[in-house]
Amino acid sequence: MQSLDSRVEDSLMPVVARWAGQDKGMLLPLFRVIASAEPLDEMRLAADLNMETDAFSAALDMSLAEIDSLRRVSELFGITRATTLHRIDVGGETLYSCCALVAHMVPAIMQQAVTVESIDPINGDKIRMAISADSALQRVQPSTARGSMVEGGVEEIIMNPRTGFCGYVKHFATSDSADEFSSKRSDRYVMTLEEFHEAAQWLYRRIWHQEIKRRCHAD
Repeated sequence: MQSLDSRVEDSLMPVVARWAGQDKGMLLPLFRVIASAEPLDEMRLAADLNMETDAFSAALDMSLAEIDSLRRVSELFGITRATTLHRIDVGGETLYSCCALVAHMVPAIMQQAVTVESIDPINGDKIRMAISADSALQRVQPSTARGSMVEGGVEEIIMNPRTGFCGYVKHFATSDSADEFSSKRSDRYVMTLEEFHEAAQWLYRRIWHQEIKRRCHAD
């Protein structure tokens, strides 16, 4: 994997810091839960993970996972079943992400190939791509697609990564629409989709890779 530009690395480090204290071993099974048709409630999930309900609830609160009115897990790490700009088809299920960068990480997290379809927030055009189970970027349409990045504040991202980071990290069909979006704030900037994908894999390795590797060896 190529080394990242220092500006990109600096942009991603607050996200790494946000997830540094999480119990990733507890959180990883929840991605499969979210991908299922019916999210399970906290008590059932805690029992399945052999955890006390209070301890499990505290870990969920720390992760900023979204919990619906029935106390079921409905979103984690930006991966959700609620419709967003970024649709992810994986293993026959349809998921979404509030963050374009996260969509590129789903194959590694779920260990399955995916197809991603995003909507350009400026011109409404669609961006489609396939990402293999080993995280190779494939079949990008259109070839002019771009991604945006933001230099977020550390405290803001730690408190709420959705508003401090994810809301500015998107896919675009053309350089023109990406440039129009990024020009609205000086802390936004544009990347090629290949650079954007590399950034996503860099982030995955620093947040999830070690725990997924450990679980694979345990199995």
